[in-house]
Amino acid sequence: MNNQCFRKTNVRFRAACGVTLVELLVGMTIGLFLTGGIIALLLGTKQSYRSNEALSEVQENGRFATELLAQQLRMAGSLGCQRSLMLQTNSETKNLLMHNFETRPLRLYNTLALVSDPEPASLTPTSSEDVGYLWLYNLNGRPAVEGFEGQGTSFAASSSHPTNLPISTILSALSLTEAETDQDMVTIRGINGRGVPVIGQASPSVVGHTDGSLYVLGIEGDDDEYDDDDDCVFFRSTSNSAAISLCIGQIEVVSTCQNATIFQISDVNRNTPCDGVHEIKFQALSPSNEDFREPGNYDYRNGVNNNVDLGVLYSLETNPCPAPTGNARKALITSAPASIYSLDTRMYYIRNNSENLPTLYVKEGLGNSEQLISGVFSLAMFYGDNVNAEGMSTREPSIGSYVEADQVADWREINAVKLYMLAANTDPELSNAVDEPMKITFPDIDTAGNPFDATSLSADFQRRFFQSFATTVYLRNKLPFDPTP
Repeated sequence: MNNQCFRKTNVRFRAACGVTLVELLVGMTIGLFLTGGIIALLLGTKQSYRSNEALSEVQENGRFATELLAQQLRMAGSLGCQRSLMLQTNSETKNLLMHNFETRPLRLYNTLALVSDPEPASLTPTSSEDVGYLWLYNLNGRPAVEGFEGQGTSFAASSSHPTNLPISTILSALSLTEAETDQDMVTIRGINGRGVPVIGQASPSVVGHTDGSLYVLGIEGDDDEYDDDDDCVFFRSTSNSAAISLCIGQIEVVSTCQNATIFQISDVNRNTPCDGVHEIKFQALSPSNEDFREPGNYDYRNGVNNNVDLGVLYSLETNPCPAPTGNARKALITSAPASIYSLDTRMYYIRNNSENLPTLYVKEGLGNSEQLISGVFSLAMFYGDNVNAEGMSTREPSIGSYVEADQVADWREINAVKLYMLAANTDPELSNAVDEPMKITFPDIDTAGNPFDATSLSADFQRRFFQSFATTVYLRNKLPFDPTP
């Protein structure tokens, strides 16, 4: 460059002058540093965004799944007003199926055809369907909560598990063979939702029997929106509450504080015997009947009409007509001695979904399994017995040791559950949510007590964000109680 350029004093000449090579290199270097810093900032921000999004997803899914399971566990064993009928190993609270009709302070009857041939009295399954029915609906013989321990290649049951209900047959009968055998599985039995008050019961066909249909109130006022569904009747306690349906094929529990009966609705008659009152029937139908639903009812007392016997009278009112309205309706709902609840037996387990993601599933009764939350990689449950429950001497639980499902001596003694869940984010765009595979302390990973290590997973999952969740749940209907206020 001409050095004379710098000696010019004329402004026009000076504006035409350039920069030296050194100045150019220095400027480029500074620019590169600034560009690199901006790129690093952008990359860091993007990774931080990924991590935060992954954390948010995991926490939302994990908390939802944990709280859902905890809520179901808390209500396990509930039969409405009546507490669980299998509180402890107490002969006064144990009961056989309805056809024995033994006199007990608390009685649980069951009209379901749980085996192909219910006679003689001992219920012996002769098919995989029988095993499935007995597992789901024999609340007389099974406790409120029962688990299987995942041991890698198979599930393991406790020593008290009945030999006539093999785990493999249960899983086959209920279409659960895809469940991951290295994760725990739990069955929870009880009612679900609010009850429908029983306002009357038809006269029996034979003196001494209790096979009269049950009567319930319908929806007060205009219920045209439900007229198209002939298989269901609906009840709503107030105009603002959600409608409760009672439909053909549903398995229900009708209960008071002293008695309960499990039955299946075989038919419903709307506005019978009068407007605003519906009839609930529980017949023993032939499998060829178009209204038959598995497992069906069985007439253990061999009555002369189609309705099976409930074992106890649930209302002294034989003619609830006319249907009351206004305050009289509210008073009748409040004073009804019994209510009908939906029986809810749920099995929670882990299996891979259609996208090959470990997922928490639930199976309700004989229905299809439903996907709850994807990205649940591990489920571990430990069960604790209440050492004070047998004597019922205190309101406070005093839990002894917590053990795995295959170590439970007697499921009727279980009063608390420790629940652990390991979840990860599932969004494929956030598959690199962390810089390095995570290691997390989690129980039941292996017998050596090693932490969970994401490097043990396939490459697609190694850099996902993982988080463990834990909670302890007391089974409210199994805790000791003091009958004095």
